[in-house]
Amino acid sequence: EAHTPASKRSGRGHGSTEIFGGRLAREGEHVSIAAADQGREMLDPSKPPHHDLSGCRAIVFGAGSSGAGLSNGEAAARAYALAGASVAVVDINAGEAERVAKEIRAGGGVAIAITADITSEAQVAAAVRSATDELGVIDVLHNNVGVARTGSVLDVELEAWDAAVRLNLTGAYLTARHTLPGMIEAGRGAIINVSSIASIRRAARRTRTGAGRGGPHG
Repeated sequence: EAHTPASKRSGRGHGSTEIFGGRLAREGEHVSIAAADQGREMLDPSKPPHHDLSGCRAIVFGAGSSGAGLSNGEAAARAYALAGASVAVVDINAGEAERVAKEIRAGGGVAIAITADITSEAQVAAAVRSATDELGVIDVLHNNVGVARTGSVLDVELEAWDAAVRLNLTGAYLTARHTLPGMIEAGRGAIINVSSIASIRRAARRTRTGAGRGGPHG
């Protein structure tokens, strides 16, 4: 089962940001929010970037797109690149990761493609190691992986519940766990966890979505 972004199109997402390090933290957060809000409009290479992330390294989990249109994750990866950051494009779909990275490079940016399942600690750790080895210590961690599933507590099986929580919540924990040590040592960094409006809006039969996607707000 492919891991789809929290919002499959370039509309606004909700989430939380853990930041430290002055300019980097502010710029990284602003680029992420702008990417989600403005989509393709802000990704026009003929327009100057709104923020300067020159010399920074960003890793985006869930940077591919599924189906037609532009996902929040892809929009964020492209926005970081346009702002001057080197980008590690991570997705469970190897073809999507390579496509986005290749298109960023074709536009003059720096990007590498990494394939990883965010629910696997070994794969997350390997992804962060690869990004660090090739680009340098990560300055911006952007979590965009998530899935929406319907069902109330009366009809959702425990296995399905566990799978949704592991993808929507544990994945964010794993990426932070393996990216934070480098940030702490460097004394700077920004972590952006993209969530969903479903985590704060009352919706029938959205138990797993609300619980799993609401976790990053904490």
